[in-house]
Amino acid sequence: MPTRDCLKWGRIKEPDAIKEYTDYMSKHHENFRVLSKGLVTHKQAPYIRASPDGIAECECHPPRLVEVKCPFTAKDMTIEQGMRKDHIKYLKKNGTKYELIETATEGYLSQVQCAMAVTELNSCDFIVFNAGEARELAIVEVEFDAKMWDQLFQNAKLFFRNHLAPAIMARSQSYVTESEIQIDSETESDHELVIKTEIQCQNPTQSNDLPDGADCPTYCYKCTRLLPEEQYIHEDHSNASVCCDRCDQWYCWPCARYTTDEEELNIDWFCPPCIRSGEIVF
Repeated sequence: MPTRDCLKWGRIKEPDAIKEYTDYMSKHHENFRVLSKGLVTHKQAPYIRASPDGIAECECHPPRLVEVKCPFTAKDMTIEQGMRKDHIKYLKKNGTKYELIETATEGYLSQVQCAMAVTELNSCDFIVFNAGEARELAIVEVEFDAKMWDQLFQNAKLFFRNHLAPAIMARSQSYVTESEIQIDSETESDHELVIKTEIQCQNPTQSNDLPDGADCPTYCYKCTRLLPEEQYIHEDHSNASVCCDRCDQWYCWPCARYTTDEEELNIDWFCPPCIRSGEIVF
């Protein structure tokens, strides 16, 4: 796990690394430049995103991804010294070229494969830059591996559907456990599922004063839990809700102290604030 010093060093030295890389590549390519891209979202799976360090462009080759690493613990060593002393564990040398180690715990090969898939690029220049006294730049050329990405994609999809999405939904409905969140893999697309989880992460709305037909989530006025739609109500009504017949605010049954007996009577229900107002005549 990177330490605070490692992360700070990387942020500070990344522009130096990109400048060194640009200066070197400009000698071998026409109109070479590195562009900032920001956050990029996968078109088919919006929960998979990447923030490339840059996109390299020139007039003689297709664009390529740029990923930069500035190893803090090897900053005053050559790259080969850092490798020998286990400060740079993710690289190996094959003849005169450096390569990323697929099984390295840092996971950088998986990282760049994911970033290439998200940005729809077929190659990546993985830059290792020692910004200390050694001042050395290594460029590791990585090609997109469709087979590796397919496995990564399937793993990411399963993790999102089986763990992340249920956790997000359960967190917004504290009376629902992750195991109770049902996700239909046949009918719910990745886009629909992402929208559902993003809606449930929004700040609770304390008012139902919405335009007619507005498709907006409803929250308990007291505890701010997200209230499920009718088709998702449990048989025991433990996650049911009731609306005040005066102010139109919604409450979950536990907060309203509402019971099945009251529901069967089918009589008007008023929330505590409305009752305390003294404006209701029974």
